[in-house]
Amino acid sequence: MSWNPLHQAHSIESASAAINFAEPLSDLIWRRVVREGESRAAAAGLPSRSQARSGFHLSIGPVGGPAGMAAAPPQLEIDTIRFYRSNAEEDSNQFFPAETLSIGKGSIVYHTKAYTRWEAFASQLQSLLTEPLGIALEAVYLSNLRLEYRDVFRHSPEGPALASTLLRAGSDLLAPHIFSREALFHSHTGFFEDGPDCDQRLIQVNVDANEIIENDVPGRVISIMTAVQDNFHPDLELERSRGSSAAISNFNSMHVRSAEVFRSVISDEIATRVGMIP
Repeated sequence: MSWNPLHQAHSIESASAAINFAEPLSDLIWRRVVREGESRAAAAGLPSRSQARSGFHLSIGPVGGPAGMAAAPPQLEIDTIRFYRSNAEEDSNQFFPAETLSIGKGSIVYHTKAYTRWEAFASQLQSLLTEPLGIALEAVYLSNLRLEYRDVFRHSPEGPALASTLLRAGSDLLAPHIFSREALFHSHTGFFEDGPDCDQRLIQVNVDANEIIENDVPGRVISIMTAVQDNFHPDLELERSRGSSAAISNFNSMHVRSAEVFRSVISDEIATRVGMIP
């Protein structure tokens, strides 16, 4: 076997669930969501906090201040708060965010680089997102829900780094040229379909070959990004009837569909190695 999954039991490098709003939250609602998110993050073992700034604040009035004082520089606006826990890399002993809850004015995102199984991931979604999302839905509509996985496979030193031993020949979600190409490549595609409890479902599959250097030795990896995105087109004349628990439950069917898509682009041998075939 010339391709090895990132982990012994599975190939998932990262997974994320995003909730995007149809319009930005007001400052008041956003601060309420952040407070609730901080409480939920602490209970879920995400003790650290950071903030991100974007945009800028304009001051209206005379340029500069009293004689001899320089004008204050424009201030960036804080619009995203992140709660996270860190793990240390085995090789370098450097710390990296293993789990992150990001609360912005336009979205709430849970991201993990410590994925083990769907049941644990789904449990974190329920614990972290249900109450903060409930507050947000008092003021805004959902635009979409997005579930995204990134699977990584490393090429072993033996033989040419051909994708034909990893990917499923004949899959209509893969560009035909990648199976015989030893050079780097990208194969990106997507399509819309009907989905349960949403107005439209987007499916995306991005396959990328990249060079890496480990211990001063060059190598090759192939990453497979599969995404399922449920889009909503709310009728502004209707009351908001969709609660946060119902919205988050959508991720269950999105996970099932994502697994189907991923299974359709990898070979049977790889599917067995990552536990998709008993």
